Amino acid sequence: MANKSFVFIIDDLYGGGAEKVLLTVASGLASRGNNVQVWLLRNKIEHKVPDNLDLTILDIINPFTKAFDNTLIQQWQALRVQRELDKQQVDVLICCSSDKIGVYLKHPNQYFWLHADYSESKAKHIAKFKRRYNGKHLLCVSDGVANSISAIGVNPASNKVLWNPIDYEFIQQEAAHGSPISGEYFVCVAALEGRKGHKELLDAYAKSGVDEQLVLLGKGQIEAELKQYAIDLEIADKVVFAGFKTNPYGYIKHAKALLLSSKKEGAPLVLVEALMLGTPLLAMDCPSGPKEILSYAGLTDYLVALGDVEAFAEGLQKLSAEPPKIDETCYQQFLPENALKEFERL
Repeated sequence: MANKSFVFIIDDLYGGGAEKVLLTVASGLASRGNNVQVWLLRNKIEHKVPDNLDLTILDIINPFTKAFDNTLIQQWQALRVQRELDKQQVDVLICCSSDKIGVYLKHPNQYFWLHADYSESKAKHIAKFKRRYNGKHLLCVSDGVANSISAIGVNPASNKVLWNPIDYEFIQQEAAHGSPISGEYFVCVAALEGRKGHKELLDAYAKSGVDEQLVLLGKGQIEAELKQYAIDLEIADKVVFAGFKTNPYGYIKHAKALLLSSKKEGAPLVLVEALMLGTPLLAMDCPSGPKEILSYAGLTDYLVALGDVEAFAEGLQKLSAEPPKIDETCYQQFLPENALKEFERL
């Protein structure tokens, strides 16, 4: 297959999952001989950028455009991007978390890369998604995301499911730096936001009575609230708020298990990263992604109903007593050599 020219457009590289996936895919495509560019709409970078990627910072999201954000501003921003796009030959244009500007761009092979579940969207948001995605080409990170966008009545030109590839070699190298946490612990890697279900996680941890520490990697608006909640539950001495880490892999590798209590996801790549590091999982069955990943890995015994604190506590007890063994069969479909070929077929 002939090499292609890719442009990925994203608002910024804030420390989230979609941003990390974009860097993994872009770097993987570049390592396979493709010409890859990553365009940022504002200058905010929190992730470690692979050495084989160059970033172009267009800087069209700034305090002025945010203060006066409206359709005219978005069209003006898109015009600035279009001018750059028209200067070069681009085979594939992929917009990720930049859709309100990307929707005004014109390119014969443009895709919108969707990472979230849309099944519980409000009516006003559904109308917006229909305007944005009807007749467009979509890339969805899981079957759940693809089904959710169809369920709300969006009629795209195409709707492909491309699993997020995980850079196995990279995370092994990063994990080799180890973990500063002494003793046994469980780890949760998620922004400290209500949608990530940390209160339910703390409830379950308190009910479980396990001896292992609970390490929370992430930052967010409800950190102080969660710290107070841990005090109220009388578990503050066992809960570690470690903050956001650009390299969480040592923490994950040495954990007894990785925990996910989110109320909604798209395709939580941290679950796959944990499997690649040999770390067991315990997850709530939120829409979407966890069921698909744990079913593929043969770990459905460690998938509990969304919001079921009692079952999650029991899962922690089971993991504390005898965690399952993880091998390559649990994550093979997520290796780059399988997933990146699908991007090259776009």
